[in-house]
Amino acid sequence: MRGFFKRGKMRVKRKKKINLIYYVVVFLVISLLITVGYSLFSERFNIFGTAKSVPLVPGNELDFNLSNSGGRYSSGPAIKGLDYLNETLNGNVLTVNYAKGNNNNHPNNVSLTIEFANKYHVNLTNGVATSVIQNGNTISNLTSSLNKISLTPNEFGTLTVNFSFINRNAQLPSTVRTTIRYTVQGKFQYFYFDVTIRN
Repeated sequence: MRGFFKRGKMRVKRKKKINLIYYVVVFLVISLLITVGYSLFSERFNIFGTAKSVPLVPGNELDFNLSNSGGRYSSGPAIKGLDYLNETLNGNVLTVNYAKGNNNNHPNNVSLTIEFANKYHVNLTNGVATSVIQNGNTISNLTSSLNKISLTPNEFGTLTVNFSFINRNAQLPSTVRTTIRYTVQGKFQYFYFDVTIRN
């Protein structure tokens, strides 16, 4: 009878040992599955070399480095019937003012350009120039264009604005507004070029 109890105790010990091994194996399998699952669903970001953060460009004002030649940002040939007065740059608005001179009442073609550089640390993309006559009746045949629709940092671009001006029955002042729009970090930013003709 003593042997029976001895064998019973050994069976219980063996059963406990098998249960312990079973629980350890189950725990290891679950831990392995959790680790593999986490690694499959997590993203890894490795940096080899130097990492720099890119600051966001705030607001909707497009800030250019404008080329200045002879004290002026805008350039073009002399315009018959218009006398240059002055230019002002206020934030993202460049305004050039002309006075009506003597004209023979025939249309005079005007072509003005401004040259600008991308001063941001990111690319400017999707460039568009649009022009509208804001007031007056002296301007017609208005067009505008950009020579580059994308600019890398420090790269130069050119805006050209063309229109016809006539003095006859002039209602002044007359103003043309050209809007330059580029996409900067996924949002639109604007620069304005205004041409005003006064008495």
